[in-house]
Amino acid sequence: MEPLLVRDGENRSRFYYPHHHHDAKKHSLETVNLLATSHSDRLGNRLRQLIGDGEGTADCFKKTEQSSLRLKVSFYDQFLPALERVRS
Repeated sequence: MEPLLVRDGENRSRFYYPHHHHDAKKHSLETVNLLATSHSDRLGNRLRQLIGDGEGTADCFKKTEQSSLRLKVSFYDQFLPALERVRS
């Protein structure tokens, strides 16, 4: 979404930017320090712990994430016509 909402380095959304900044991961899962991370970092680290090496767990997680992504994309795609109207 960022490419659609940022033009010439200026954020055009009073809703999107604060959420994007708040939810952004600050560290990779390999270097995360749970005392100095965002909630996204803590969630990612916890998911990594839960997935572990369990047989089939990673595949199940991947399928769930793909379903979640499809749902989110379809939700946001409904607004594309409105963005096109604003651009023209």
